Amino acid sequence: MNPTTVRPTWSVGEHGLSGTRDGTTAALDPACPADGLAVGPSGGSACRLLAVDLGAAPALIDHWVRGDDVVAVYEPADARRLRTTAMWRWLESGVAAPAGIAAWMVVVSAQTALLDSDPRITVDSRIPGNCVRWAASTADPPRWRVGADPVANAALVRGPDQRSVLIAVHPADRRSFTVGIAPDRVTVRCGLFSGRVEKGVLLRGRVLAAVGPTAGDDAWASRLLDHLDAEPPPLTA
Repeated sequence: MNPTTVRPTWSVGEHGLSGTRDGTTAALDPACPADGLAVGPSGGSACRLLAVDLGAAPALIDHWVRGDDVVAVYEPADARRLRTTAMWRWLESGVAAPAGIAAWMVVVSAQTALLDSDPRITVDSRIPGNCVRWAASTADPPRWRVGADPVANAALVRGPDQRSVLIAVHPADRRSFTVGIAPDRVTVRCGLFSGRVEKGVLLRGRVLAAVGPTAGDDAWASRLLDHLDAEPPPLTA
């Protein structure tokens, strides 16, 4: 079988789920959405990608594995009464993601039992490194530039071991996009859902993460950004 067609195998471990594809392992504990995907060696050099910040500790009421996806449903734990579903999807190498690049997408859905509520949710990623470039989907083609860009929706972080990490929020889902740079770690925060959400309305937002070699990272990151931009509206997918 062609290695690019092998689906990841999610298995149950002591602290949640783990999956491996093309030599890359990711671990996820659905009970701790704020920890996200642990990718890379354990300790300080691991990446924490696509962590979903739901505010006050939400209750995990259900989760399951469906093919490449891990889906988890959370009951609200604060006054917003925001029920949230997070689906972490491993993108297929050589199809959605360039060959040799490990990539994931989280699709976050939110609704409320109140007449209206504040739906704001943040997807965070914490990455070893301190060299960052920004890009905006409004640029054609996407231009990777040094220095913060107020309309950016993507960041490319060069870290240790000749590895780069891409974080991008779909431009239609972007509420905010901020990058914090410490001496040895970068934190990327993608804000979803502006305004208010009314009872009966379902919101969905998408954030992508990918890990690959620093050599040629402009090219593979731009290809993935194009893939994200071409995603159909989430409520029709």
